[in-house]
Amino acid sequence: VESAKKSRKIIFRVIKTTIPVTVIMFVLIHAGMFDIVNKWLSGLTGLVPLSPKALSVVATRIASNVGAFTVAGNLLYAEEISGREVVLSLLVGNFLASGINLRFLIPYYLGIFGPGTGWQVLAISTGLRMAIMVAMIWALFVIWT
Repeated sequence: VESAKKSRKIIFRVIKTTIPVTVIMFVLIHAGMFDIVNKWLSGLTGLVPLSPKALSVVATRIASNVGAFTVAGNLLYAEEISGREVVLSLLVGNFLASGINLRFLIPYYLGIFGPGTGWQVLAISTGLRMAIMVAMIWALFVIWT
């Protein structure tokens, strides 16, 4: 009971994001908006071997975790993309959003460790995270292709 009370704010925040995004996604899918976006994103498929529809998940992930999960789930449910593309597009989006995440990580690490050690820990942590993510993305592309 107490844990439900504590998580109420988080649940309502997720619901407030998920329901409108889901409704908008279904409307946009049925209106053909993703076909227009797919034509625009199709040039990027040479850089990242994902379908243009999966690239829309990547673009959404850069802006919002919850939005990307909702978009990916809706596209998967509508059978517009495969489960493989969901995983890869979320990983690629997560990698590209790493730079944006620095706005949270810099004050965090500098606040805990101070400026000297904080920058070192931040560089090592971020570098390792990005290297592991690139290795995972590459391995999955190789395995699933």
